[in-house]
Amino acid sequence: MLLDFNDCNDSGLLKHAKRELAAIDALEDWPIYRDIIAVFSSQGHSGGSASCVIPTLNKLLNYQPLSPITSSPEEWMEVDEGKMWQNKRKGTSFSVDAGKTWYDIEDPEKKNWPESKN
Repeated sequence: MLLDFNDCNDSGLLKHAKRELAAIDALEDWPIYRDIIAVFSSQGHSGGSASCVIPTLNKLLNYQPLSPITSSPEEWMEVDEGKMWQNKRKGTSFSVDAGKTWYDIEDPEKKNWPESKN
């Protein structure tokens, strides 16, 4: 879908975003955000629907899974022949047994890390 930016230039969300970028002296970054904000604004979200869409969109943009990862072989790719697998849905999760068990390198408590990683 091509969006005509002239149709949404008066969007309150676009005005807010531009004003906030100006407040932190980052207007040179405006083109980076304008298109994404214009598309979101053009969808006509209410406060309720936006509060549901934004967290999901944030996860997707950060390559995060929307549901828990599993031990399904389709979710794991071998990254070191016979020694290490990485989850395709959550790139920070690794396994030493083809996805039967795994650990996440972003886990501050290091739960499930193999002994050699502790």
